[in-house]
Parts: sequence; C-alpha cells; structure tokens
Amino acid sequence: MTQIKKLFSLFFLSCIFFSFDFLSCAQKVPVIVITDLYVPCQDIGDNIDIITPYALPQVDLKAVIFDVTETYREVSSVNKIRREPGFIAIQQLNYIFNRNIPAACAPFTRMKYSTDKLLEVPSFQQQGIDLFLEILQNSKEKVEVVSTGSARALAVAYNRNPKLLKNKIKRVHLCAGASSDKFLEWNVELDTIAFYRLLTSDLPIYIYPCATADGPFDLGQNNSFWALNNLSFMLEMDPKLQSYLAYTFRLRNERSKGENS
Repeated sequence: MTQIKKLFSLFFLSCIFFSFDFLSCAQKVPVIVITDLYVPCQDIGDNIDIITPYALPQVDLKAVIFDVTETYREVSSVNKIRREPGFIAIQQLNYIFNRNIPAACAPFTRMKYSTDKLLEVPSFQQQGIDLFLEILQNSKEKVEVVSTGSARALAVAYNRNPKLLKNKIKRVHLCAGASSDKFLEWNVELDTIAFYRLLTSDLPIYIYPCATADGPFDLGQNNSFWALNNLSFMLEMDPKLQSYLAYTFRLRNERSKGENS
C-alpha cells in the first residue's frame, strides 16, 4: 500500500456530515467536532477532515475539542515525533474562512474507571469539557457531535452532566472501532474505559468503524476505509488552503527528520 493511501485511510469526515440530511433542515446544523488533531499531525487525514465543517455552508460549527493522549506529546511510537494539540491548524482555518471557532483541550490521561470525571487533571485540560458543556447548555436546538479519537471527552462530559447531554445531543457520530470483534482498533485502545462508558450510556450513537477483522487498512463492507490514490484535487483548492496543507505536510516531514536524526 502506498504512503498516500496510508495517510488518507481515515479521510471520511465529509461522508459523515452528508449523513446529517441537510435537505430536510431549514437552517444550519449545529455541530461540535471532537478530534485527535495534532501539530505536527499524527494522521494527515485529520488536518484535511477538519476543513469540511468549515467549508460546508450547511454546518454551523460551534467548537472544536481536542482529544489528546499524553503519550503523543512525548517521543511516541508513531514516527517518534513529539506532538501538541492542533491549535495552529484551527487558527489557520479561522483566518482562511474568516471565522472565530473556539477550540480547547479535553483531558490527556485515560479514565481509571467508568464513572471517572477526571476532575483532578490540570485546568488547561478541563477547558475542552467546560466548552463542550457550555455549547450544549446555550444551544436552542439539539447538536450533532462528531467524535474521532479516544471518545474520552464525550465519556467524561457524560459523567459530569448526563442529563444535559441526553437533552441536547441529537446524535453522536463515533468514528472508531472495528466491524469485527477479532480486532481491537487503535482508537478504542487509547481509552477502552471511555468507549465502554459511552456505549453503555443512553446517548444516540452512530458508529463508523475504522477497521475490519484484518486491520484498519482493509476494505470491508461496514468499515470506513477510504484509499485516496492521488492528491490532484488539491490543485483546485483556494491558494490559502493549499498553503495550509503545504505547511501541514512540511512541518510533519521536518519534525520527523529532526526527531530521527
């Protein structure tokens, strides 16, 4: 499999947004995106996916919550690159689309038990949960939530205010897991307790599996693998978006060379 196919194997967020049934909506659909978006990127697909809610006129993007795992902030096993939450990417897109979408971090560490509220983590890591709950509280209509990564933010928010999430979330679009119980997909491995808590909740959850029994890069009837064979579509993008993506690729490649030298 080519490197391009690997990089874009999770490039499917656009499909999720088009499942919202925009044609039946008289107004924009409020959306909160929870994403494991890093700088430098862990998966280049995340940096492309996040363009979608900015670009679609039918989407009212309310906030971006970063799903961060502490080990990726160190020299991780993925190309041995130190990573931080993707604030730079969000600021770039706010500039490009003339928006002011707020972004904040959810807790970096795993849940210890299913009802864990992670109240002991530093205040900076509380901001994502606070922002998530605030957006729901202030929304006059139910919100669509798209979650990629460990599902920790949703599980913790549910533990803190289950009634609010039940009343204000229309659907949770959970991008994780496998279409077979023979493979433990890596998002679920990041925080298995969080997934257990979420899947045993009473929230309306739509699951988009990221793998089959043979892994994440296998084509299957029910998984969300999408192999992108070329990048020619980028040549038709606005120059500002081209610069955004060029920066993403360059930073990833430069950091990878630096960490491995």
